[in-house]
Amino acid sequence: MAESSEPAYVDLVRRKQAQLKSGIPAEWRLPAHLIPGDMLSLADSITNAKQYQRVNVIDIPRNSGLLTPKDLEITENFDVCRLLSQIAEGKSSAEEVVRGFSKRAAIAHQVTRCLTEPLFDSALQRGKALDEHLQHTGKPVGPLNGLPVSVKDCFRVKGVDASIGLTALAFKPSTLNAPLVSLLLSLGAVIIAKTNVSQAMGAPDSCKPLWPDPEPAQPPAHRWW
Repeated sequence: MAESSEPAYVDLVRRKQAQLKSGIPAEWRLPAHLIPGDMLSLADSITNAKQYQRVNVIDIPRNSGLLTPKDLEITENFDVCRLLSQIAEGKSSAEEVVRGFSKRAAIAHQVTRCLTEPLFDSALQRGKALDEHLQHTGKPVGPLNGLPVSVKDCFRVKGVDASIGLTALAFKPSTLNAPLVSLLLSLGAVIIAKTNVSQAMGAPDSCKPLWPDPEPAQPPAHRWW
């Protein structure tokens, strides 16, 4: 049998990309016509920078049809203090807040590829648990009760990779939380996702073998948001 000439890391990258894609619920995926397709691939945006133009995607979440009026209210109308008050006063549930920001993060990823580890399922479960705790005890878990937070990929979250763009660290989930993650959780925050970093935290760009441009038609990572 002929040996494959494909580098060993390529299959690993495919599996990691598939895992990432599966973390975006089907009902939160943008219609193809909303994803600008007239852009260069990530690799070409670096090697052929003169051809690269920026595209403003700020209005895509609002115009996508994926966010309900409640989602838009939650994600656009409140600063952190007011959002926490909304949850504490029962005007919005932690689960609703987590869902709204998770949907918005999913949309952002599809036009900027900002995520490495979507944690939406576990985040929604935690939001529901926080609501039940508040309902049964009358007290929030902490001062950040129900606040959705994303952390950079370098911070360890138990059960989740912290690959920092290195294929050698993919599919090696952390066994412990980073101190910052533990602190956020103890204060009642909800970790909804991990976000992209430069390879090994030392490169000037976020394009790397583990998070490449999987398809030429996909948008590049450096868009206005």
